[in-house]
Amino acid sequence: MSSDALSYRQPALYWTQLVQMKVSAEYIQLYRDGVGRSIWWFDVTRALTSSGAIAAWAVVQTHPLIWGTIIAMAQVADVVKGTLPLTKHYDAACQLSTSLNALFIDVTFEWEAITAGRLNEEEISAARRRMMMIGYDLQTKHFPGGLRRRGGLLKMAEVATALYLEATFHVETLR
Repeated sequence: MSSDALSYRQPALYWTQLVQMKVSAEYIQLYRDGVGRSIWWFDVTRALTSSGAIAAWAVVQTHPLIWGTIIAMAQVADVVKGTLPLTKHYDAACQLSTSLNALFIDVTFEWEAITAGRLNEEEISAARRRMMMIGYDLQTKHFPGGLRRRGGLLKMAEVATALYLEATFHVETLR
């Protein structure tokens, strides 16, 4: 490698990590929104089942088995919601999303310092390592067992990232 190519290595590595950071931030927002929708639908279904049981009592007094089944379904829905990790995942995704967005703000301003030539190779390398470690620590803090990436959400996150970076930095990425 020529010395000229080496002088661009650390900024290029930093940029790649910055892009991945933005993809992660976009992904967790999409994941959070999806989990939030699932919680909402579950709550609506549970409310309808409970309300339906009360309304059905007046209508089907002559068929207590039907009424009992509806009541049992409402009770099961209440118990199941407590055992599903949806709320826990939603809370973790909210916290991780906020943290990743704050980190992205920091690394964007570091990128500006890099492109202005205010950081040398060693400082850029240290900044990239810090970005990687903080991102890793945040993900393991909020999702200790990991979070399986879904292809459809990942593609949407990559598109959102590309659009953001193209609008902000006037560069094409992830294409």
